[in-house]
Amino acid sequence: MKRIHSILIVLFAVLIFNACKKEKLVELNAGYGYAQYKPGQYTEFSVDSIVYDEFNQTVDTYRYFLKELIAESFVDHAGLSALRIERYQRAQDTAQWAITDVWTSNLNAATFEKTENNERFVKMVFPVKDGKSWNGNSFNTLGFQEYKFDEVDVPYSTGNFAFDSSATVVQIDEFNLILRDYSVEVYAKNVGLVFKEFISVKTLTNGVIKSGVSYRYKLKGYSL
Repeated sequence: MKRIHSILIVLFAVLIFNACKKEKLVELNAGYGYAQYKPGQYTEFSVDSIVYDEFNQTVDTYRYFLKELIAESFVDHAGLSALRIERYQRAQDTAQWAITDVWTSNLNAATFEKTENNERFVKMVFPVKDGKSWNGNSFNTLGFQEYKFDEVDVPYSTGNFAFDSSATVVQIDEFNLILRDYSVEVYAKNVGLVFKEFISVKTLTNGVIKSGVSYRYKLKGYSL
């Protein structure tokens, strides 16, 4: 009986080990590492923006620097674990940072969500898979918007930084003779967002832009 008991204990331990190992592999393969989720992590960007003013017939360009810091974790009003994201700006990279707004994010088994200017967006769904699509506006009132993974688990370089694994999310890519709407975000594993481009402009039939805005985030630094 003692021998049978010992064998059963060993078999039970092996089953538990294999189950834990399998669960861990599933978690690793899901792509959670693309979401920035640890308090203390930050990313810094240089931001180039262009504003096309049809009324005044002007084109204004701006450059500033942006820092996103995960300040702390907390429990939100729905009783879910969330992160507080403090956003800072400065006009020059030698100036002091000034906080401009606070966003939040949630990471769960199925989605990575981010609340920006009081609008909640589904930034990613899991598992991360090339070609997979979803409604990025599921939790807001902005209407259906298809987000889609493109180029998943591939190397990516931006500026002086090179990453072994990245995932690109195309949020919108529409154009015709009189408008161009485009938005894309690139995430690096264990870092989070490393590049963003946004374009929303109206054009003449000859392609000349008459109004709208565009901006681009370029990575300047980050912490793990």
